[in-house]
Amino acid sequence: MHTLRFSQCMIIVLSIFLIGGNSFSQKNENTPFAPTFLHAPCDKNPKITCPPNITLCPGSDTDPRGTGNAKGLPGSPSCDPPIVEFNDRITSTGPCDGAKIIQRLWTAVDPTDPLLRSFCIQYITLEDKTPPVFYNCPHDTTLQSNESCFAFVRWTPPLATDECSGFTVKTSHPNGSNFPAGKTTVTYTATDDCGNISTCSFVVTVLENCCNKPPIIQCPNDFKGCMQSASTNITGKGIGTPGGPLCLTPFVSYLDDTLHMAACSLYINRVWTATDPNNKTLHSSCTQHIDLADHENPKITCPPDITVNSDTTCMAVVTWNDPVVSDNCSTVRLVSSHQSGTSFPVGITTVFYTAYDDCGNNAGCQFTVTVVAQCCNKPPVLICPADFSGCPQGAEPAITGRASALKSSKYCMTPLVSYKDDTLHYAACSLRIQRNWIAADPNSGQKSECQQLIDMKDTQGPAITIHGDIEVPSGPDCSAIVQWPVPGTSDNCSLVTLQATHHPGDKFPLGVTKVTYTATDQCGNVSTASFNVTVTDHCCDVVPVIHCPADFTAGCPKSSIEPQITGLAQVLNRGAVCSGAILGYADTILHQASCSLHVVRTWTAVDSFKSSLKSSCEQRIIQKDTIPPVIHCPSDISVPSDEHCVAVVKWQFEARDNCGTVTISSSHESGAEFQVGRRTIYYTVFDGCSNSSGCQFDVTVLDNCCNEAPEVSCPPDFHGCPLQGLIPSATGMATVHTTSQCGHPILIYRDDTLYAKPCSLFVKRYWIGIDSVHSELRDSCIQLLELKDEVPPTILCPADVTVASSEKCTAIVNWHEPQVSDNCSTTTFTSTHRSGDEFGLGTTTVEYTVRDQCDNIAHCSFKITVEEHCCIKSPKITCPPDIVECPGSADPGRLGLPGVVKGNPACNAPLVHYRDQILYQSACSTLINRTWIAEDPDHPTLRDSCIQKIELSDVSGPVFSGCPADITIDPNYNCEAFPNWTEPVATDQCRLTSVTRTHGPGSRFVTGVTIVSYTAVDACGNSSVCSFNVTVTDKCCDKPPILVCPPEYRSCPSTSLDPSVTGRATVDRGSSNCLNPILTYTDKVTKSGPCPGAATIERTWLAIDPNIPKLAVTCVQKIILSDAEAPVISSMPKDITIDAHGVCETKVQWTAPLASDNCKLVSLNSNVANGSLFKGGVTKVTYTATDACGNFSTASFNITITGTEIQLDCPNDTLVYRTNPAQNGVAVQWPLPKAHYCKGCVDSITGFVYMGEFAGNRYFCSLSPSNWFDAKISCALNGGQLAVIQSKEENAFIASKLMGQIAWIGASDERREGAFDWVDFSPFIYKNWRAGRPSSANPLHDYVELNPDGTWNDQLGSISREYICQISCYKLRQIEGPANGSVIPCGKTRVSYAATKDGVSDTCSFNIEVNCDSISKYCNNRALNTGVMWIDRISVGAIHNTSGDNGGYAYFNQPCGVLENNKVYDLCVEPGFKSNVYVVYWKVWIDFNNDGEFQATELVLLGSGSTGLCGKFSLPQNYMTGKVRMRVIMSYGGYASSACSSVVYGEVEDYCVELTKNGTIILQTSENTYPRSLKCVRNCEEKAQGQFDEGSVISRTTTTLSGFEVVPNPARDEVSLFGSSKEISGLNIYDLNGKLIWRKIAPVQAQEIIDVSHWSEGVYYILVEYYNKPQAVQKLIVQR
Repeated sequence: MHTLRFSQCMIIVLSIFLIGGNSFSQKNENTPFAPTFLHAPCDKNPKITCPPNITLCPGSDTDPRGTGNAKGLPGSPSCDPPIVEFNDRITSTGPCDGAKIIQRLWTAVDPTDPLLRSFCIQYITLEDKTPPVFYNCPHDTTLQSNESCFAFVRWTPPLATDECSGFTVKTSHPNGSNFPAGKTTVTYTATDDCGNISTCSFVVTVLENCCNKPPIIQCPNDFKGCMQSASTNITGKGIGTPGGPLCLTPFVSYLDDTLHMAACSLYINRVWTATDPNNKTLHSSCTQHIDLADHENPKITCPPDITVNSDTTCMAVVTWNDPVVSDNCSTVRLVSSHQSGTSFPVGITTVFYTAYDDCGNNAGCQFTVTVVAQCCNKPPVLICPADFSGCPQGAEPAITGRASALKSSKYCMTPLVSYKDDTLHYAACSLRIQRNWIAADPNSGQKSECQQLIDMKDTQGPAITIHGDIEVPSGPDCSAIVQWPVPGTSDNCSLVTLQATHHPGDKFPLGVTKVTYTATDQCGNVSTASFNVTVTDHCCDVVPVIHCPADFTAGCPKSSIEPQITGLAQVLNRGAVCSGAILGYADTILHQASCSLHVVRTWTAVDSFKSSLKSSCEQRIIQKDTIPPVIHCPSDISVPSDEHCVAVVKWQFEARDNCGTVTISSSHESGAEFQVGRRTIYYTVFDGCSNSSGCQFDVTVLDNCCNEAPEVSCPPDFHGCPLQGLIPSATGMATVHTTSQCGHPILIYRDDTLYAKPCSLFVKRYWIGIDSVHSELRDSCIQLLELKDEVPPTILCPADVTVASSEKCTAIVNWHEPQVSDNCSTTTFTSTHRSGDEFGLGTTTVEYTVRDQCDNIAHCSFKITVEEHCCIKSPKITCPPDIVECPGSADPGRLGLPGVVKGNPACNAPLVHYRDQILYQSACSTLINRTWIAEDPDHPTLRDSCIQKIELSDVSGPVFSGCPADITIDPNYNCEAFPNWTEPVATDQCRLTSVTRTHGPGSRFVTGVTIVSYTAVDACGNSSVCSFNVTVTDKCCDKPPILVCPPEYRSCPSTSLDPSVTGRATVDRGSSNCLNPILTYTDKVTKSGPCPGAATIERTWLAIDPNIPKLAVTCVQKIILSDAEAPVISSMPKDITIDAHGVCETKVQWTAPLASDNCKLVSLNSNVANGSLFKGGVTKVTYTATDACGNFSTASFNITITGTEIQLDCPNDTLVYRTNPAQNGVAVQWPLPKAHYCKGCVDSITGFVYMGEFAGNRYFCSLSPSNWFDAKISCALNGGQLAVIQSKEENAFIASKLMGQIAWIGASDERREGAFDWVDFSPFIYKNWRAGRPSSANPLHDYVELNPDGTWNDQLGSISREYICQISCYKLRQIEGPANGSVIPCGKTRVSYAATKDGVSDTCSFNIEVNCDSISKYCNNRALNTGVMWIDRISVGAIHNTSGDNGGYAYFNQPCGVLENNKVYDLCVEPGFKSNVYVVYWKVWIDFNNDGEFQATELVLLGSGSTGLCGKFSLPQNYMTGKVRMRVIMSYGGYASSACSSVVYGEVEDYCVELTKNGTIILQTSENTYPRSLKCVRNCEEKAQGQFDEGSVISRTTTTLSGFEVVPNPARDEVSLFGSSKEISGLNIYDLNGKLIWRKIAPVQAQEIIDVSHWSEGVYYILVEYYNKPQAVQKLIVQR
């Protein structure tokens, strides 16, 4: 778009109008033309003011009428109004349709000089970042549910609007939904076309107003009873209750399931169900078990025993009452062996009664009926001893039993008893006797006999008392050593030997192991007993599971990375079988810079028992500041312009950062002047780590002045055909717009012909809009008009054509002409062929060319294909292959047919025939040449032929398959053989006629070689032969076998006698012709004993030929089984001494010894079981090992138990950190040691409550009150005293046990007012009086009571109070170290305690380390190199420290030297040297004001020399008491510049000194003016050996600096350090005073360039630090 100045435009228009060169148009015909005036030339650029930036909705019109016009003003009064135009560029698009940012470049150009121009930019943003807006979002709703626990809810849907585009609304729940009980959130979501989203939510709460829980059913108890009715009145009823408050009482029912039913047994499962009456789906059930049965026996009680006298017939009639019976369920019937009133013979008769109930349960009883004889008519009563079964021993009646005889009645004499033995059987361990006993009456001769069998043999195995099954947990190694008592054995006859598969103390694997003991008596009877040892899995094979803390990225640079801040790893519990894990970590610094630190912390968890079980994880700790600062810009600002179209705008701005301060940069400052329009203000802030944030806001200056030109919009550029008219009605009319402040504009145009030819015309049309009032306000635009024809015509050819040929093999083809059109003019065309032309066989391309009147050309083409439809080629014939066949038919069906193909598709199928030429013929041979011919049936001259050769003959003999190989066979004992084989098969290619053989399978063959032949013959007389050899050997057997006996065998008793153990005889055939002989043996025992299984045996081996029994041979082998060697005990434990730690009995376990025996170990027993409890003193443990033959050996060790009286355990060593830099130490509180003791202490007193134990004392609170005096006596009578409180901790302990009451303690001032004593007269040091106590107002308040809050009060002793008695259990006292809770100095402090009980004491100690360096404000500096010189000795006051080389720095606080006022101190220092002696420089500071810093005024002494130096000083007037530091620096080359300077060579040492005050007088001497001098006092005559050669030191104390260069050296303004960046981890440069001048840490560049122009001249030292080798030093000289 262009805007022309009106005067210039009118001159041009008038000129054109006068000469009539071009047309002229004016929109407003009534507007007069203004005259033109000439003036001075313009030499300044015009001024241009852009319209403000504007933001519109996507797709909005960007016409300047809506977005604003730029204003152009002349550069000076001599300039014409400029032409203002603009050009748009789209800088970005999206994210939604129509969204984009347009950069509009406005240009103001002077109309007379186009080089005079100015620019400004306006940004037009089409975007939508505002989400839709909801109105009338429903409020939260609460309502009650219906009976189904749902609620139907409707609401008024919210309304949504969007300021730019369309939008969609979705809801999570449709309006009018059913909602369940509880809270449900309903959400509406509106999304506009640009993806902006807003939501509207409300909560629907449905209160539960329904029954939705099943009833509760309670079953009656299970019922057991007699067989009877199962009515619920007997067995019980179920009870149902509602499931909730809104539920009705449920309906209760039951259903029986009969599980068992018999005559006297019924078992029912009764299922009770409670059902809600309104909702049958809500129900609950339970089961009751009903058991109706009679399993109980009746009860029966018999009459007592009965005794009566016989009658003369030796009989008696006896009567009695029936037994008393009862039953729990039914009636009872009785069955008896005798009826009352029955006659009984002389003697004792047992009467049996049995009671039965209806269910068959029974019970019995019995009583005896004794009939005393009153007659003598029977032989004596002989009572035989029981048959005797016993061990082989004597058969005397004293052993086997003696018969006894009784008189048959009192009228008979005492009978005589005798016996007679018959031996039935006798053997070594067996004797069987029948003993006949005879009892005879001495007078009547009446006698009685009985027999006793005496069987003396031992067939009973020994008895074993075995241990029960054992279950033990495994150890961490998945096994367990198991102990058990050796089983006891007994035998009915003889001694027993015991053998076992396992022994106590053996190691058992996981799982179940069977332990079997075998006992054998002397008669060989064996018994076994077993038990199982189960080792459960308690082994740890699980690696610790470690959970790393989350990666830590929250820290700012240089903040702490201690695990308390960055997070601690956690080790998960792996179960009871695994021990705890040790947790540790190691840090690896991956990167370190000023604003970043990257550390990989590797956490490792190692099993405390198995170091191989470990796991690790990595935590990354990243300290870096990547968080940009927070910046808050003001909101957009809109102000009106002044009369000059500008405005001054001010605003407020805020920025902050998470880690420090920020730097602010902005595009405009507050208070700047802004022109009309919108300007975007940009702010950027940077923190110390270059992170930045930005924000922006708009300042809009509203335009209140009218200075905008009309806006002209050109019609689109016009493109048409040549000679077409150029009138605006055809090419398009421009439009003009203006603001309301301006007049109606005038619209005109003019044309410039830029290019003209016959077929081309190019015109530029200028459209101009002029304000009707302000002629200098104008606008223009350009429309391009182009009339030309460069478009070729359009031509469309016919499709490709395919036709069949005629018999002449040609075709005449016709088609329609192509379709032709052109955009502007008529056309003409030419072609290569015409429709109706004749075409030959094949494809021909037809091409057309078309041309319009402007010589534009177009082409098209198509193809014509003539297909062959005529026969002109001979057929093709292919002969069958030549063939050789057996004699026979020559028919083509047997010998093959040819293949035939037509000459071309237009030909008919050819005729095929053949003719044969016989070349040779005989009975079994014919040769033929067969010629095959193919002819076209219509054209006989079109033919083809081929020849097939045929041979019919047979000249090959038959073929054998499977012809056997040669056979070799051994004869039988008759030297004959009958071999078998598979016969061969003969085949022939033509026809086989016969097969013959010389021998068949199974034929008889004699010794030697025989040829077997097969012959086959075919029809043409051809033959073949198959032959093989059969060889029969001459092997025959005529010699006996060869036998060799095994050697004599010796082994343990009961060893297996199997030949695989004792050795087997070897046997071979008598000759190679014999079969393998048969080998057998027989055993003969020549000697047995002395222990089971011991014997001497002769074994006779026999070898015999299997076919010829007379070919046999024998030999004898001796076998001896015996054992005279005792077992061996090994791995015996050494003597064990264990501290019982105050326990009365201590369980001691040890690794059981091992026992071995040359034969068989029976047992390994100890007098004390492994794992037993041991009391104090020495116990001897003896192990005895016994083998199967009774050989045994013993071994012993001692177990000593000490420390059963008392054991004292101190707290663990403690590390604390100083938090107050001004204090030399930390106040530390620690728990008291714990004592363990065997002998118990008093823990109950009648009338008292036990309160607990503290520091060895036990405390008891009385149940009833008493006055102080009676309380003191009561405590003494109970072996104690009223409580004596010596510490704050003890006071707090006792007070914490009081339950709100006040109690007496053992303190009073009854002896002297105000001077309180304890009842045991111990020092009254600790006190905790209540405010205002003790009171001197009442002298009778002499006795101390303890309040529940722990405070004390003095009170009248006559008042009744509960009281606290203190009884000593043991005495605990601190024997070393500071008081509990006091300040512990820096460094390590040892604390020791002693506990005494019953005259026996124990002690313990622990260390408290106070780390003062980690938090102290004292600066940390050191010497870089101590390999040549160091501080050797320091002496002042009580400090006399010889330390030697400490690596550059050391801190000494044991002891902490005490310095007092009013004293003068000598401080002496002495250097140490490796070899040569050098002059060194000393400075000594003391932190007198205890502020953690060494001031210049605190420099006490200084001096230099090569030997020991001393100086005097005293404390100044103003100093702070307490523990402070004294710093000593020894340096080479000059004094250290300050107490915080590091030195290159020498050493730094700190000492703890305690400043105290003795009175207020300060000794005024010259020694307390500082600094004082150190003077030589030792070896003053020794001289330093010249100057210090740093180079020699470097070569002795550091590595050679290979690969490191300093260029130039000496240096003037700049120096370069060259080295390997992969090897060097850091570079440090120090001056001679040890001050760090320059430093670079990794990454180090291969070349580091340093500006030294501002450094002082002199010598500097470069300390090079390496990754993998020692540091090195290089000297640098700066010289100008």
